[in-house]
Amino acid sequence: MGSAAGPSWARPGRLALVAFVSSGVAILLTATAQGRETAPALHSSKPVGKAWPGHVITYFNTVTDQRQTIARAVAAWNTSGANVRFRAVSRAQAEVTIVPIPLNYPKISGGEASLGYTSPSAETFDPFPNIKFVNGRLIPPKGPIRIYHGAHIWLRHAADRLRGKVSSYFWDAIAVHEFGHILGLGHETRACATMNPISLSADQCSWMKTFALWQHPCALLAVDDIQGAIRLYGGHVNAPSRAACDSTKTPPAPVGLRAELDTTCGSLTLRWTLPLPRKELSGVIVKGSFDTCPTDPGDTRHTLTLSQVWTESTPASGSWCFTVWATRPSGQPSKPATVHVEVP
Repeated sequence: MGSAAGPSWARPGRLALVAFVSSGVAILLTATAQGRETAPALHSSKPVGKAWPGHVITYFNTVTDQRQTIARAVAAWNTSGANVRFRAVSRAQAEVTIVPIPLNYPKISGGEASLGYTSPSAETFDPFPNIKFVNGRLIPPKGPIRIYHGAHIWLRHAADRLRGKVSSYFWDAIAVHEFGHILGLGHETRACATMNPISLSADQCSWMKTFALWQHPCALLAVDDIQGAIRLYGGHVNAPSRAACDSTKTPPAPVGLRAELDTTCGSLTLRWTLPLPRKELSGVIVKGSFDTCPTDPGDTRHTLTLSQVWTESTPASGSWCFTVWATRPSGQPSKPATVHVEVP
């Protein structure tokens, strides 16, 4: 393994840099490694760098509020079947350091990974704007010179998660994508992969087209990603699930659902309290059935106006059950609220 000063395959006096920048989940390859590129397998994430020596890559995370995100990304690669592991160590021992993106730097909304093939004397790399190359070093015109050895991942703080407009899966996908770059993988544009420029894009992953808008793949890696890592490190594919998971927590059921039957006017009114603030919801769905309670909200793109009351003419005599759901703007339905009504 390489030391904390950089990978052991670094050549003194030379610098080759692989820098990968993400904007949202769209991740742009900005530079490639020097030297011969490994020929990719058909429909397999494309290696653009050398494999690390050995089969353990050490890392240290300084973005402590993204600890769980990093843990999930590491677990995805460590259980992928590729013969390589990421292992957390002290900063002094780490070959990969995870550092925060400045809050005032808007051009990288998600993450960035860089591989500096450096000598122990260390070249200098600053990923942020207005850099210039002077005497073999990258020097920012303002501010301190940042010296990096080995490899780095830049990741935004959890508190800066695009004002809460995206789910934790967004950040998990970015992190596992950046760790893929650290392994030596480039972008895959021909097959379904987390290493797609837009991670696990439905345009590439036809099986995702059946997912609802509020769902994402439960697995962070696709077979193609793992095949790319196996080309560099060996191993066998532990096929990831293609199941769908909810990107946002299912809203609670509408509160206090009750029925008011007016036999004089011939009307039935349902009343409830919305389970979340109005800004987090888009509509409601009301369904009724004789004897049994409806359990399927149906097409959640078609809802009633966001309200807390519903009135219709009295249904036929008998035992009825009504179910009410609230929906998020994505169409995700809440848990159901039910009420039974006896119509004379």
